[in-house]
Amino acid sequence: MDSRSLYNGMGYVALADMLPSKDKIPDGRTADIAITRRARASYGAEEDKDLESDTKLIQYLAKHRHTSPFEGVVFEFVIKCPLFVFNHVVRHRTASLNAQSYRYTKVIDEFYYPDLRAQSRHNKQSSIELSSDKKAACDHLWDDIKKKNAEVYGLYEKLLQEGIAKEVARCCLPQNVMTKFKWQMNLHNLVHFLRLRMGADSQLETQQLAEAIYDIVKSKVPVAMDCLMDSFKN
Repeated sequence: MDSRSLYNGMGYVALADMLPSKDKIPDGRTADIAITRRARASYGAEEDKDLESDTKLIQYLAKHRHTSPFEGVVFEFVIKCPLFVFNHVVRHRTASLNAQSYRYTKVIDEFYYPDLRAQSRHNKQSSIELSSDKKAACDHLWDDIKKKNAEVYGLYEKLLQEGIAKEVARCCLPQNVMTKFKWQMNLHNLVHFLRLRMGADSQLETQQLAEAIYDIVKSKVPVAMDCLMDSFKN
């Protein structure tokens, strides 16, 4: 499994599986070749061509928004992140996912604590960096939050000990609890996700998750990622 740690206890993203599989990719080539094979199937061609020819074809497909060949490359990730980041990811309904269910399993005593940020004056949904003085004055608040998390998790465990169902007991848990899920998406739709979630107006933690996904995908389909990301700039 290819993995990339995110940061500061936030979790990780790992590539669990992908199409095409490694045995379908010739030595010295990348999964980009699956895209050109699908494109050339439209006119009955079956032989692979050289990298230069493949690159030109992928550039043409991306420029003219011929998207179906890109849908033949599929990535499945294992992602661990705070619940509030998970909520951003699941908004993208072109993905297929299965999350670890806290109806069946006990929630792990693990929480995410970001650096404190100030509310943006110009964007109701965004944050900005705190001044050093304000940060020093507010840092103690995380101590209070950590104590509250410990109290809430203790209450959660007490509910379980009393025989309360997991699906009910979990209701007391906060947004910064960690969760884990499998998430699958084809390359065409994944680029839309990355374009939105790597944007400056996305929440910082979600940007960092998207950037980690981007790095993994870029290593597998470098030509396609360059062409597809560039196509959105035009």
